[in-house]
Amino acid sequence: MALKELLNRQALGPHFKAPTLKVQVICSRVHARVVAWDFSEVSATPRCTKMNKSVVISDGHSVTTLTLLEEFSSKVDDGKGYLLRGYTLKGVSPPRCIWVGRETQFFRSSPIEVSDELKSRAQALLFPESTVTALEKIHQAKGLITVVGQVTELSAIKKIIMGREQVPMRTLQLQEGAAKVDVALWREVAISKLEVGATLKISHLKKGKSVYEDQLNSTNYSVVEMLSASPTSALAIEVLGVIEGEMEGMVDLILGDDSQVSLSGALWEPMEELLAKGRLFVDLQMRGKTVEVIKVVEAPPH
Repeated sequence: MALKELLNRQALGPHFKAPTLKVQVICSRVHARVVAWDFSEVSATPRCTKMNKSVVISDGHSVTTLTLLEEFSSKVDDGKGYLLRGYTLKGVSPPRCIWVGRETQFFRSSPIEVSDELKSRAQALLFPESTVTALEKIHQAKGLITVVGQVTELSAIKKIIMGREQVPMRTLQLQEGAAKVDVALWREVAISKLEVGATLKISHLKKGKSVYEDQLNSTNYSVVEMLSASPTSALAIEVLGVIEGEMEGMVDLILGDDSQVSLSGALWEPMEELLAKGRLFVDLQMRGKTVEVIKVVEAPPH
């Protein structure tokens, strides 16, 4: 049975048995996948990471991808032919995907001739394009997109249950000019170091399905890059109050101009006693909304 015909089969039935497939491995990519997380109230830490392999196979007429978990990743090599048995098909409707498990066997076999066109399609599956798109034009975009914008809102990391998994997710709002968009970061990219005020470039985002507004979600290919967080300063400004921050090890300050900034607990610690004794004025050097340097100064003259 041809690969494309198999994956587009309408009904599998209770007695369906996947046929033996003769395929060629065109290319592959090894990637880290966190399979278990430790969560606190405001953070997530990888507990177990597997090095899985994404593989593109072809029967000479079409291509598809399959994932080999770390324990199976040594079963195949690029450019080699195999007979594939003992796999299952996943998906409630076509096109389905091939699932490799403990019962799956890869028999070494003769190679299959694969055209240059199929090789190009295979590379595109492993390393998909992501079109740089202005925020004001994302409603017109198709496929995966890359956006650039300044972080204006940033949530704490949340624990989300997806099937049998618990994965981290956090949301942020990006602004570019007058345009704004909400972005949900999932799994590994959710624990990227982020801060309000920073300018980010986020690749390989897909549009959400909300009927009310455009929303973007990260994918397995997404990369978060901090382009800039311009340094700023505040001189002789009063610290009105302090509270533990949403991020572990951080505190938030309310300043005399009613703004709110964050800094590490270690940086704040020497100031705690001074605030308890009376009014506290400081010089701040910040990047975005994060304080990098804090220095006690005298109160400004009235």
